[in-house]
Amino acid sequence: MARGMRVLHCIQRSALLGIVLSWLSLSSSASDTPLSRIITHQNRTPAGTLNEHVLHLRLEITEGEWYPEAEDGPHIAVYAFAEP
Repeated sequence: MARGMRVLHCIQRSALLGIVLSWLSLSSSASDTPLSRIITHQNRTPAGTLNEHVLHLRLEITEGEWYPEAEDGPHIAVYAFAEP
């Protein structure tokens, strides 16, 4: 595949991901279940595999409570990537 085509495919995938994430952020949750707390991992294990210059990741998009300032501070509901 030519380099230009790879770049075009990358741009298309990025645009599609942006559309999906925008749609998910605008949709409201119909569930009454409490949201999970979003935590970061310590980057001690690889999130994917690199094979022939291609990075393969398995991620899910989930909604959770994010505490951006402090663990006991205010939180907001956001969608975030998570490893299954």
